[in-house]
Amino acid sequence: MKAITISNLFKSFDRKTYAVNGISFVAEFGRMTTLLGPSGCGKTTTLRCVAGLEKAEKGSILVGDQPIFDAAQGIDVPTEERKIGMVFQNYALWPHLNVFENIAFGLSLRGWSKNSDPTADPAIRPPRHRPAAGRPDEINPLNRYAAGSSTHDSSRSRARPG
Repeated sequence: MKAITISNLFKSFDRKTYAVNGISFVAEFGRMTTLLGPSGCGKTTTLRCVAGLEKAEKGSILVGDQPIFDAAQGIDVPTEERKIGMVFQNYALWPHLNVFENIAFGLSLRGWSKNSDPTADPAIRPPRHRPAAGRPDEINPLNRYAAGSSTHDSSRSRARPG
């Protein structure tokens, strides 16, 4: 069973103060793992290191038994090769795209095209949007402006690893 293993990870932005200071934990596949702490303690920076958006100075990150980052061994797998999705705090949706286009953007990076049958492969199937009582416009996948949970669902769908 795969897990993400963080070992003795350090990340600073000024070489003096560490945003991530020796954190170690295992996030097991199929289990919920939560990073808790006050604002500025390094939760998001840790996740950005896992995704490859930030480079740590020390430590290692393994997915299963494969290192995606190991400072001592000089391993730093490029972000696009890590196959890790991330939902940003502000959801990072493109404002000029509708809900379906935002989801399809991430899928297109993994080889899905407009001519592909999105129902053929469950790994790339866009989510089914649940009807909202009295607010069907909020959950329409062709709506340009998703609201509330639809925005969150769209962002999560786009971040789904391939």
